[in-house]
Amino acid sequence: MWFKQDSQARASSRQTEYSGPSTLVQSALFLYCWQQAGVFHLFGHYTAATILSVPATVTIPPQRFVPVWGSMYTLAQPHEAMYVKYDSNALERMLPWQRVTIGFLGPYTQVAYMILVGLMFPKVMALLGGYKNYVICILTWQLLYFWGYAIFFWSDCNSDFVLFAAKSFDCGCPPRDPSVSNTTPVLNQEL
Repeated sequence: MWFKQDSQARASSRQTEYSGPSTLVQSALFLYCWQQAGVFHLFGHYTAATILSVPATVTIPPQRFVPVWGSMYTLAQPHEAMYVKYDSNALERMLPWQRVTIGFLGPYTQVAYMILVGLMFPKVMALLGGYKNYVICILTWQLLYFWGYAIFFWSDCNSDFVLFAAKSFDCGCPPRDPSVSNTTPVLNQEL
């Protein structure tokens, strides 16, 4: 008797389960949304600059929106192909906390976007062991992003780090001196 009730309960729970798109479809859609995280990053910078009255323009190549190929295309492009350009005079007149706000809002907008994207794809979160693990993965990804960015783009005139460290914002940064160690930024030198 108890076996019959148990099997009936399992059958009724199967009927009420949400099936939704397959895990493969959700994973593909998730990866496309992740591919677009960089766009939200740029619009985070742009929004902060606009709120703080800094004229800015966003450059995003349309190839960025093509699934899969857009990611490979973006990785193969120089940093200038996808960035936010600010009015250098307005940046120089800003207080340091305002420049740092513009610089940090891009990455934090990207993280918030990806955390919200996770809510739309429960099967992807289940693959990672739940929402908590998903958020840990996204935060780890962002930490690795900062780490890689600090290594490869610390002297790039279009990088977020210019907003934190440079004394001049005319994008006439001096070329990187190979005799200077990676721990000594050349951005703070006068032009």
